Amino acid sequence: MALNKSSGLTLDDFKKILSNHPSDKNDIFEKAAEDFYKADRKYNVNGVFLASIGIHESAWGTSKISVDKKNLFGYGAYDSSPYESSYDFEDYREGIETLSKSMAKYYLNEDFEGLPTKIKEELKIMCVLFTE
Repeated sequence: MALNKSSGLTLDDFKKILSNHPSDKNDIFEKAAEDFYKADRKYNVNGVFLASIGIHESAWGTSKISVDKKNLFGYGAYDSSPYESSYDFEDYREGIETLSKSMAKYYLNEDFEGLPTKIKEELKIMCVLFTE
């Protein structure tokens, strides 16, 4: 699956993928399935990839940043002050929307325009690994 295109999955597919996972102790990803689906369609960014970033970055929604700030991605966090610098969102949907918009605009455009060469190369590798 390409990362800079909709997954082509249905809402039911997203619900199946993100439901009943034992690590999703608070059902955050199960409840957000529709938000990932909508972001997939609206921004042409693979919603399964977006969910996998959130799962990894938030330890299935259990990290302090994800619980306190509704930020599944650590969006805005700097290594020197991750909690203080990360964005606060009103709800998980807002964070999913923000990351999707940012990924579409800055990271997953056709040629990774405007990014430093090192980041371009890392993203190209990530795209290959995700599609295998």
